Amino acid sequence: MPPRRSERIRARRNTVAAAGNTPPTHSNRRSRARRNSTPYGGTPPAGGSRRRSSRRGAGRGRRRNSLPAGAVVPAPEPTAQRGATGSIRITHSNLRLWQEGHPAGAERTSESEQICIRRLRKDLSEIAMNPMEGYEVEVVDDNLLHWMATIPGPADSPYAGGRFKLDLLFTTQFPFSPPYIKFSTRIFHCNIATNGYVCLNILRSEWSPALSVSKLLLSIVCLLGDPNPKDPLEAEVALLYISNRAQHDRVARAWTDQYAKP
Repeated sequence: MPPRRSERIRARRNTVAAAGNTPPTHSNRRSRARRNSTPYGGTPPAGGSRRRSSRRGAGRGRRRNSLPAGAVVPAPEPTAQRGATGSIRITHSNLRLWQEGHPAGAERTSESEQICIRRLRKDLSEIAMNPMEGYEVEVVDDNLLHWMATIPGPADSPYAGGRFKLDLLFTTQFPFSPPYIKFSTRIFHCNIATNGYVCLNILRSEWSPALSVSKLLLSIVCLLGDPNPKDPLEAEVALLYISNRAQHDRVARAWTDQYAKP
C-alpha cells in the first residue's frame, strides 16, 4: 500500500532538515520559484527581504503602506526661488525697472523698498538741482543703495583745501534708519576712526527721516571744522586735541596734504 500524502510530506521535511536547510512553506515548485524571483531575473541578496514582482504582491504592499482614510498629506517644503522672499537687491539688472516705473519691478519690491527708492531718487534730484560748491555725489555701479560722495575741508580748519571721499551705504529701511558712512580718504580726526567710520550723533540716536543726504554731508563738513573730543573714536587724537591743539593741527594739516590733495 503506497504511503499517505501526509507521510510523504513528513518524510521530505525530515530529509531537508537533516541537510541543514529551512523547509519551504509551500510544496508547489512554481509558487516557490515565483516567491524567490527578483524583478531582474536574478536571485535575491543573502539575508535581504524578498521583493515581490507579481502584481498581486505589489498591490498588497501598496495597500499596507497607504494612508488611512481621512488623513491629510502635508504639503512639501517650498524651494528657494528668485523673488520667493519678496525682497531683492537693487542692482544694475533691475534699477532701470524702478526708474521707468515698470509694473513688474513694482510687484517685486516691498512697501519699505519702494519708499526707500523714492526717497533716494528725491535726494539725488535735490543735489542735482541745487549743487553745492565742492560737493560731488555719484551712484556706484548703478546700485542705488551705494553712493560715493566727495566733500571739501572747511576753510578755517587744518583740513582746508582737502577733498575727502566718502562711501555711503543705504539699507532698504532708509529714510527710517541712517546710512552707513565711511571715509575712503585717510584723515586725522578724533571723531573719525582709522578705518574711516564716523562718530556723529545724527547717524545714531538723533537720526531723523527728515534729514536729506545733502544735509547729512553738510553736517559731516561741520564736524571736520568743530571736532567733539568728549565722544571720540580715536582717544589719542582727542587727547592731543585737548592738550596741544597746535600740534594736533600740524599733524592734521600734514595728513590732509598727503592724502586729501592731488
